[in-house]
Amino acid sequence: EYHLNSKFVKNMTEQFRDIYYKKQNDRIIPFLKELKVKDKKEIAKELKAISDKNKKDANPDAFWTATVICCTKTQFKALSDYYDIDITELADEALALHCPDWFSEIFNKGAEEEYWIYIRYQNLVRWQQKGYLQPSGKLIARSLANAVSHWSRKGKRTVHNSRALEQYPITLDEHIWTLFEHQTSIDWDDSRQYNENKESDIWKKNFLKYSQNGRIDRMRLLKACLNTVLYDFRRDLSGWYAALFIYLQLTEAELLTIQDELFATFMGKYPKMTNRVLDMIKKIAGHKDLHLTNFITQTGFLPQSQ
Repeated sequence: EYHLNSKFVKNMTEQFRDIYYKKQNDRIIPFLKELKVKDKKEIAKELKAISDKNKKDANPDAFWTATVICCTKTQFKALSDYYDIDITELADEALALHCPDWFSEIFNKGAEEEYWIYIRYQNLVRWQQKGYLQPSGKLIARSLANAVSHWSRKGKRTVHNSRALEQYPITLDEHIWTLFEHQTSIDWDDSRQYNENKESDIWKKNFLKYSQNGRIDRMRLLKACLNTVLYDFRRDLSGWYAALFIYLQLTEAELLTIQDELFATFMGKYPKMTNRVLDMIKKIAGHKDLHLTNFITQTGFLPQSQ
């Protein structure tokens, strides 16, 4: 058992430095467990010094673990790369030892910022299931949007992993639908980084696969794409959902089933979805089951230039 007060050990701050710089991470939880409130304040000061000297990368796992246990909400937000932690057992051990009452708040508020933060989606789900985190819909969406491709701090490379979507049932049962309700970076790709494996294309392939094999409700997916016109998304993102809608390869029967939702897109802010929908409607224009009266009514919302 580890004892801070043993006369044979160095003072507390020196002990922490020993653990930190020698990467003796098996000692970090037992060490932190013994700290009193005043001791944690001293460790928080040491973390601030490490941060100022840009030495966080010397042992990022230990740094994050110590900040979540020893720091106030303000200190944690200022010092820790709290949104970017790779999955480690140490993070879970830290939260099992001490999950601050502000833990959910700091992430949910971060997701509201203009340049939003997100956390590794696998962390989000695991911490949600363990009761450490109560994520908002926006935090879920913005974290999930980055789940299939992310920068690995340890590997120093971009990792593509579509299987991450199947790791937890809740992802395709519930979380997937938040992507259609909140603005995310799901449409983002950087050819310099992703080359031919564009993240946005990976997402389209996944949506098509899961809607065809029955893992997600296909009709709900089609309607969700169309309903994005109701949200004030940026132009590029709105265009991405329009492209996804086309990519899903709708049949005539499906177009007829969701025709009223198709007509409702005429009220959209951007023309791309409307233009795509008009092309689709041409395929069913002469069908006996076309809701012609509703179509004529909704065309009144089209811009005159349409």
